[in-house]
This record gives sequence, C-alpha cells and structure tokens, in this order.
Amino acid sequence: MSLPQDTVISSFLKTVEVPSGHIETVYRADRHFEAPNWSRDGHFFLINSEGRLYRLSVGAHTLEPIETGSATRINTITGFPGRESLVISAEPTADWLTSSVYLLPLGGGTPRQITTRRRVSGTAGHPTARRWRSSGGATASSTSTRFQ
Repeated sequence: MSLPQDTVISSFLKTVEVPSGHIETVYRADRHFEAPNWSRDGHFFLINSEGRLYRLSVGAHTLEPIETGSATRINTITGFPGRESLVISAEPTADWLTSSVYLLPLGGGTPRQITTRRRVSGTAGHPTARRWRSSGGATASSTSTRFQ
C-alpha cells in the first residue's frame, strides 16, 4: 500500500458486548493492523500488523510480538483449532501472489505448513483451512482510518 508521506493511519480495536450492544475501544495505534482474534479463554487478542503477529492482553496497551519462525508475511489469522495452536495464512514469497496455511503453536514458535502454496488475487483469494469460531458473548473487530 503506497500512501502520501503526510498520511497518518490510525487503527482501533473495539469490542462489542453482544447482548447490550455496548462498544468499547480497547486499543488504538497510529499504524495499520487487522485481523483481530479473541483468544478462546478471553484473556488476550491476536493482531496482525505489517506481516507480523502480536498478542495484546486484555487491559494492556502494548503489543507483544509473537515468534512465527519463517512466517514473516502473515496476512490472516484463520482460527484456533485447539487450545495449543492457531492457524495462520502467510505469503512465503516477496511478491504477495502466493499464500499458504500454517499451524503455529499458540505461544509462538515454528509454523508447520498444512496447505501448498497457491496463487491468490485479493483478500477473497487467501486460502483458509477451516474457520473456527470462539464461543462467548462478545466479538472483536478492527478499523483503520487514514488522515491527511
């Protein structure tokens, strides 16, 4: 993404309490981030920013980097298949035209590729192994706003 030099991007992580509809901004940063996922236990969020993966503990104001081994071009956090791992989609090449799905230990570490690379076009083309949904009374979303 190429932006004019004087453009500032602000991203917001918001939670929505489903029964009441109450919306709360829990994290804000002057950088682009996306694909927030709430942990199954509700204690932290996983956030993708600039191809890297970060953890944000509930109530914290600082992102903690998660070690992802060779997966340094992450484009999607697909889900949590269990309590010990998560599924990510990452670009193994610098051209951003191929994507693979990996299984990654939840605390970080070496990813294990579970699909073969394939050519993609746009975000709708990113492969997903399967979508896992967390249960609970809230959901997470992010928005990015550009200011000039």
